Amino acid sequence: MRQAMERMLGEVAGLACRFRWLVLVLSLVGAAAGTWLSTTRLGVVNSVNDLIHQDSPVLKTFLNYQKEFQTTDPLVIVVKAADFDSGKKTVDALAQRLEALKPAELKSVYYRNDLSRLRPHFLLYQSVAELEAILTQLQNQKKLLQGRTGSGVNLNELLDEGLRQFDEVSAKKGKGDSLDNLDLYADRMVKDLEKLARLLARPPEEKIGEASAYVNEQEAMIREELRKNEYLVFDEGRLFLMMLNPSAGGCREFSPYEKVIGKVRAIISETQPEHPGSSIGLTGEHVLMTDELKQSEKDMSIAFGVAFVLIASSFFLFYREIFRPLLALLALLCAIAWTYGAATLTIGHLNLISQAVVLMLLGLGIDFSIQVIGRYEEERAAGRGVEEALRSVLARTGVAILTGGLTTALAFFTMCFNDFVGLAELGAIAGMGILFCLVASLILLPALIAICDTWRKAENFQHQASQARLGQKLDSLLVLSPRITLLLIALLTLGLIWQAQRIQFDYNLLNMQNPRIESVRLARELVESPALSFLSV
Repeated sequence: MRQAMERMLGEVAGLACRFRWLVLVLSLVGAAAGTWLSTTRLGVVNSVNDLIHQDSPVLKTFLNYQKEFQTTDPLVIVVKAADFDSGKKTVDALAQRLEALKPAELKSVYYRNDLSRLRPHFLLYQSVAELEAILTQLQNQKKLLQGRTGSGVNLNELLDEGLRQFDEVSAKKGKGDSLDNLDLYADRMVKDLEKLARLLARPPEEKIGEASAYVNEQEAMIREELRKNEYLVFDEGRLFLMMLNPSAGGCREFSPYEKVIGKVRAIISETQPEHPGSSIGLTGEHVLMTDELKQSEKDMSIAFGVAFVLIASSFFLFYREIFRPLLALLALLCAIAWTYGAATLTIGHLNLISQAVVLMLLGLGIDFSIQVIGRYEEERAAGRGVEEALRSVLARTGVAILTGGLTTALAFFTMCFNDFVGLAELGAIAGMGILFCLVASLILLPALIAICDTWRKAENFQHQASQARLGQKLDSLLVLSPRITLLLIALLTLGLIWQAQRIQFDYNLLNMQNPRIESVRLARELVESPALSFLSV
């Protein structure tokens, strides 16, 4: 079996050398097609629901709930102001501008309650205990107004009745109940008696005026309470919330709320300079997911660039040349382009987890090319020609490369049986990517070497000798005292196993995101604020 594999791979090397230009053209066409497909059709889904299997009972129940009640996670505008009035002005200005986004981008803007219709029905919003307290108070006032004889209002009897009730309350409180509110009750009673005395000492027309003023004072107090509770306000009037119900239309399907979020942020930017005393920010589930997607795309681009530069630098440093490492990197880039094209045709999208597959392919895929180039230079240093050296490399080392690549790909493909869609898609794309890296290393790379080395002059492969000496030194260090080496490795393993027991699973998705992003920072602040009870409903 092994000999048959060696002969087959040797023939593959010969065909790659013989039809090297055809291999190169087909590879570049495939890479161009994969690049075009991925840039035009491949997107990244940023919804947590897309990471869960669609047959999950929990997900089905949640989706049915959203459909039944037509609910959508709102966009939350957070306004922090120095006082209630400045916050109210800021919120009103924002609401006026946000109306222009209805109904195309926003279905509704909820930031205040219309309490005018509730005035005749305030008692309906009281608890049973509060209603019983009001009833007791009215019954006591009825006795005071009727007097003990029931013959109308008698001031002396009214005061006697009030003192008797006060004595009853004092006696009850003194038997073990708390006396915390007794001083407030007594102080209120004294103030009411003083107001009654002043009212009785004045002429009748002034008494009517003061009574009207008292009614107006109570009415003004009620209006002020209504005004303060009309808005979604917390933290003693310093924190305002606005709930925006978005419409998912007019933008790409992978991030359906990206457009409306951008417009809302533009309105916030316009309003902020007009209200310098207030701080305005935007958060919410959809905002967090959109910001997370943008941040991950940016971070992956940076990580890809850094990883590619580090790999190239290491390659150039240890091989002391630029030419063949560039061929290996070109083959690797073609394999990545093929992978993204295949992912577009099969899965159709990436997710926040499978988005990291490119870094895996960079690290794993370059290993195959390193082995091919290292063995090729050894064969050339022994005096063999280009095609003969490539045949020998694939016949002798190709079996090990193919076996390692296939086992790695199979390990990734087993993730496809995972019910968690995020990991299943990662396994499928990574498995395909490893197979494409094998093809690039065993077919495309030999073709590139055959094209470029055919016209190159004879080379000096002295660096192979220095690399061999370095490898011999490392081997001698490891086998110098094998028992001590094994003991150190065993101790390190046991120590790491002991530390591994301390690992815990973090269920808070906010901890996965960049804390410097505004939406993440505001979400953390809301979790620790009095508004949490409102947002949890």
